Amino acid sequence: MKFIINNNTQVYHRPDCSCIPQILKENMMETESKPIFQRPCSKCRPELEMVEGIDLISFMEVQE
Repeated sequence: MKFIINNNTQVYHRPDCSCIPQILKENMMETESKPIFQRPCSKCRPELEMVEGIDLISFMEVQE
């Protein structure tokens, strides 16, 4: 899974996060590995990545 890191705030996001358009290009970095030193975005919840082929975000939305 790909993640987007905001180097200014040290927050990482899912690529489809609604916060991405607000990140300045010079502060944006893409990575394929899960960031270690940044905190996850509270909106898109990237720490809940796909597990065993199930997208946990979509699964949780269906359960609510």
